[in-house]
Amino acid sequence: MASERSLTPAEIALTVVLSLNVVCILWVLLKPVPSKPSRPEAKRIQISAKLPSSSLSRLVELPHGSTHYFCKGEENPGNLVVCIHGDEGNYADFLSIALQLSKRMRVLCFDLFGNGYSSDDGYTRSKKLFVSQLSELLFKLDENDPLHIIGHGWGATVAAHFAKLFPEKVTSMSLLSPGFFGKNENLSFGMATKFQA
Repeated sequence: MASERSLTPAEIALTVVLSLNVVCILWVLLKPVPSKPSRPEAKRIQISAKLPSSSLSRLVELPHGSTHYFCKGEENPGNLVVCIHGDEGNYADFLSIALQLSKRMRVLCFDLFGNGYSSDDGYTRSKKLFVSQLSELLFKLDENDPLHIIGHGWGATVAAHFAKLFPEKVTSMSLLSPGFFGKNENLSFGMATKFQA
């Protein structure tokens, strides 16, 4: 007759932990899968009112729709400073900075498609669309010299991709709170040395 041996406290603790793990695994496997709630789309600020009365605020037609922009300091020499707002913003996000910079520099703020006063013609919002928008806007405004770019949030991502595609058009970049570029992106920040002021 085999003698019964009692379990040590360590063996009891191990048995309890293993049992709890089995219960947790069974609970995860057997529980009903709830339907995935739809994620609300980011709230964009699209302004449907008429343009501000300022002569500095303009609307231009581009191949993908109309783009609202604000120019200040056009009398100043030197390279243009372009401000690109984040996904939920509009040109006014940079207005106070633009007014200060325009005392010494030329400044351009614009609304990305689907934001502010720019049109939302149903195109898929992407870096490619916004880089095209910026490139087309600069062409329309006859801005061919290298520029300084300030981008915030999603605008920083757009700025970085613009610089990647058109490095000869960028003198410097300031990326404020840049978003995630993605694991498949080949965006080397080693190029940052090229853009030193």
